[in-house]
Amino acid sequence: MQRVIRWSRLNREFLGLSVFLFVLGVVLGCTLHSSQIDHLVAGSVDKIRGINQMYVQTGSKPWVLALLILANNLQIALLTILLGTLLAIFPVVLLLLNGLSIGYIVTKVSVTGNTAIWKLVLAGVLPHGMFEIPAFLLAAAIGMKLGASWIRPMRGSSPWRSYVMAWRESLRVIPFVISLFIIAAAIEGFITPVLMRMWG
Repeated sequence: MQRVIRWSRLNREFLGLSVFLFVLGVVLGCTLHSSQIDHLVAGSVDKIRGINQMYVQTGSKPWVLALLILANNLQIALLTILLGTLLAIFPVVLLLLNGLSIGYIVTKVSVTGNTAIWKLVLAGVLPHGMFEIPAFLLAAAIGMKLGASWIRPMRGSSPWRSYVMAWRESLRVIPFVISLFIIAAAIEGFITPVLMRMWG
């Protein structure tokens, strides 16, 4: 944990940018008219539908849902980190789209399903989101750090050496990110459906 805190302090500009972009995406997703962003969030919505379909087809077992969510989140996080090398563009786009998707889905479900937004947030987002969202923010910050290491290498170092050093630092944080995703997936698979049935 000390390594994560130290990394976060040293890279607070990347973490701060991650938080800002994510929050901006959520605000836009909640406020823009659905016709303006339908095409932007279509991929995320389709992926969620695909996970739900596989969950139902396999007998609606909580552990299946948890594994599907974990696999999806780890895949996105891995792409975010690896593709962040490309001048940090991918993490920026991903943060905006993730925030946009959350704002869009929560708002749309609350309107079409006659469920109050606060119930959706407390029961459907917050329990697993308090682990999943920080994990994504850290993954995006790592991706940005890797991309920035090429553009803005450390003083006295080549871009390649700065990139290698950025990877060494990031490898100390990645296990923590994975553990957050595991906890989030377990909650979303076992606890969130129960809360949604109770509060939905």
